[in-house]
Amino acid sequence: MNVKKSAAFNLILGLVFWILVSPGVEAASKYVFSAVPQFTPPQVFKEWQPLLKQLTADTGIVFELRTFESIPQFEEAFYKGTIDLAFMNPYHAVMARKAQG
Repeated sequence: MNVKKSAAFNLILGLVFWILVSPGVEAASKYVFSAVPQFTPPQVFKEWQPLLKQLTADTGIVFELRTFESIPQFEEAFYKGTIDLAFMNPYHAVMARKAQG
């Protein structure tokens, strides 16, 4: 695993740990993950799927990768709350907060 993937893996693993130990938060057995589609869906899958597969093996929690053809499609899904974890610009988190209240 290269340094870039290792850093992303550690970040996601840290987020999962935070979710598991946060008071009042129930851990799910499956999370939907996505990344802002700066590349084609096959390229996103190639980069992220091995990381999520390893994370699933290490934690026992299933991480489903969902890819999108365009940024507007990603934003629509994220703002509706159908994505649990995402690699994105912080601006998207602010906009999702506004959309979801």
